[in-house]
This record gives sequence, C-alpha cells and structure tokens, in this order.
Amino acid sequence: MSIDTPSVVPEEQQIDLTNAETVTRILEEGTPEELEKFRVFNNLTPERVRLVSDFAKLRRRTKDQDEWEGEQRKEQNPKATEEELSAGVYKEHLEPQVRDAIFALRRKGYTTYESGFSARYDRQMVSFEKNHLENFQLPEDLVQKLAGLGVKAEVNPNRVSLTFEKFTELDEIKKIWDEISEALPDLGGPAEPSQLQGAKSFREKQSEI
Repeated sequence: MSIDTPSVVPEEQQIDLTNAETVTRILEEGTPEELEKFRVFNNLTPERVRLVSDFAKLRRRTKDQDEWEGEQRKEQNPKATEEELSAGVYKEHLEPQVRDAIFALRRKGYTTYESGFSARYDRQMVSFEKNHLENFQLPEDLVQKLAGLGVKAEVNPNRVSLTFEKFTELDEIKKIWDEISEALPDLGGPAEPSQLQGAKSFREKQSEI
C-alpha cells in the first residue's frame, strides 16, 4: 500500500489577501513580491500601493508610540485629569495627531468616540456618540485648502473623515485636525462624560487610585 505524499501548496495560495491581519503585515513589512500580489488582487496602481503601505507603516509607528507613552503615563502619573476622566482615556492613549483636537472638541460639547487612523490606512476620522453635525458642513475655503494639500474632507452627522491622496507626515496631519476642530461650531458647553464601556471602566479604575 502506498502512502500519498502531501502536495505542496503554491506560495501564492498560502497568502490570504482577504485576511485583515495578513494584509496589515504585507503593507507594513511585506516583500516586493507580496506587495505586487496585493496590488493585483485589489486592482491598484503601484503608486496607490506605495501610498497605502507608507500610511500603514506610519500607523504602526503611531500605535507603538501610543502604547509606550501610555505605559509611561500609568507608571509615572496614573491619576487622570478631569478632562481625561470625562473622555474615559489617558491623553497618551489617543493618537498624537488628534489628541489636542479631541480635547478641544470635547470642550465644545462633542461626545467623541473613536479617532485617528481607520481600517483604511489612507483615511483618518473623528467620530461622535451623537449626531452633532447633522446640519453642518466645513467652510468651503477650508475644504478647498485641504484639497490643495491632497486631502478630501467629508462630514457626516456623527463623523468627520479625511482621505489622503498623497503621503502626509504626522505633524502636518495634526495641523489639519487642529484646524478642523477650530472650525466646528461650539455646542454651548463641555461634553458629557463618555458612556462607552471602556470609558466607564477607566473611571472605575481611577476611583481606586
């Protein structure tokens, strides 16, 4: 009786380009061959793949920085400020390009939810727990200014999102978010404390410090 030798799966079949973790790895540190397979699979131009890959790497550096700064904060100064208690998060756990904008918006009454890089690496967003922007659009001059920088700004009732057509460094992205937070109208008072479960847990842990 013979024993069949297991067939070798071709390399291209071993890469699951529908798997989010696999795609993230390829964009952050993939070989040129893997990036080409990603490009063909998604029918993208080489320029677009390069842009998305550059933003994926920037996102990874940003996340690593957040984690390190957050750990340092917990060790050296664990007591949260009143604004951090309301937001339900240490400021160091917010991505650096949106930190100032988030707290500026909360002072204006916006119940911020998620912020920073989205699942699409060339896009960023600031979301709210409520439909604060149901009847608001950014000033046209600001929209045109951002378009000149290769940034498309979109406003939905509970979200502001940015899509980048060219690579932009973090300090420049911060300037954009700061300008947007300044342009959004004041809602007449500070935001109420976040009611998200993570925020509630944060406040509970703070009560024990």
